[in-house]
Amino acid sequence: MSADADSYEWPAFHEASHCCLAEYFSQETKEAWIARREGQHIPAEWRAPSNVADKQRRLNEIIVLMAGRAGVDRLSGRKLEYPDWHESDDYTLALRRAMWLSGDDEQAADLLLQWGARRAELLVERLWHEIHAVAYGLLEHERLTGSHVREIIKQSNNGKVAA
Repeated sequence: MSADADSYEWPAFHEASHCCLAEYFSQETKEAWIARREGQHIPAEWRAPSNVADKQRRLNEIIVLMAGRAGVDRLSGRKLEYPDWHESDDYTLALRRAMWLSGDDEQAADLLLQWGARRAELLVERLWHEIHAVAYGLLEHERLTGSHVREIIKQSNNGKVAA
């Protein structure tokens, strides 16, 4: 499969990675889009369950935010260069969570981001079949509701919820 950055394939795998890892952490996906608005792809939305402690929720969110990049890297078969990564919404939101967790210690926040990126890589590899299924759902429909994302994940696991 060739992945073309200008097509919808990369955004589909990027957003599918966010969705599948959010679902892995029981963060309910609201909806996912790969349609363009003002030249930008509209991101997936998810929310954490209210019963998860703040620290754990923020750690999980860092991983989910790093998942899009890990998913595109997995699709391309190599680590890609992202010149605008530090200006992206994913990075900015992950950094905000890391700074909160580290008590505004920049070095500790950077280590948390590295940890989150590595965890995202490992989980993207582990959940690749689910990510693949959700990405192709996005390519087919351009927009998926959270219940549709969960159904695709369930079907990709032959009716079993992934552990």
